[in-house]
Amino acid sequence: MNSEQWRVQFDAEVTFTNGGALQAQEFRLDAPGPRISDGEVGELFVRHLGLLMAGEVAISNKQLLREPHKGSRGTVGAERQHGRRVVDLSRTADGGVATRLEPPAPAHPSAPTFELLSLLADLDGVVVRVLGGSAREIEREVLLPYDLTGKAVLLHTGWEPDEADEQSGHEAPFLTADAAEWLVRQRPALVGIDAPGVDGTSDGSHGDTNDGTHDDAIAGAHRARTTLSAAGIPVVRHLRGLEQLPPHGFRFHAVPPVGDASGACPVRAYAVVGS
Repeated sequence: MNSEQWRVQFDAEVTFTNGGALQAQEFRLDAPGPRISDGEVGELFVRHLGLLMAGEVAISNKQLLREPHKGSRGTVGAERQHGRRVVDLSRTADGGVATRLEPPAPAHPSAPTFELLSLLADLDGVVVRVLGGSAREIEREVLLPYDLTGKAVLLHTGWEPDEADEQSGHEAPFLTADAAEWLVRQRPALVGIDAPGVDGTSDGSHGDTNDGTHDDAIAGAHRARTTLSAAGIPVVRHLRGLEQLPPHGFRFHAVPPVGDASGACPVRAYAVVGS
């Protein structure tokens, strides 16, 4: 399979047949390849937004960008696969970083036991890409476009461990408390992330910044894993290779070891793409 993926950035102006117009600047959509006409971009734009009564669509300032697909609605992207392939998503323990499962709180009445955790495989997966932003926080609004119920939700932040800096995990992306609470209402089967975890800083600051002020977003992020765990949602952290996955159209597997999984334990995580 050609792993190269493309997106198109453009300005658009849509004139509606019943009056009115819509403008967009530097809008981005998944593209099927590096060659796409203005007319094709206009059609993708109308389908993606579900625009009714669209008339003329003017496209300008078009640029093709080599970057992973994000699952733009109404586009033909990398999710259309031929054949079957397995993508390894696990980090080994080399360098002190390994892919781990954070099981849900066993005391919660709806939380799966360890025996059921072993069945959390062959899950319909969706990748939520949060690459390219300057903020560490993963907000609820980033998740809104996706259907997450019953799925393995994999957060692709692009974070990579710095083996020379033991404190590098403190600057990793994290889920805000609001995002975690919204996820619970969507009832995903599992949440995965390529960062050290879904929580914010792991140094015990609980929102206290270096200048002595208090950051509510960071403080709230310490509740993300607790919120998911209490709702019976397992978390798989320190994933890798998410750039190799399409936005959807794959099955996620996380295989825990035999034994007690009352605490964090290493897992073998992988995805099966295609059929």
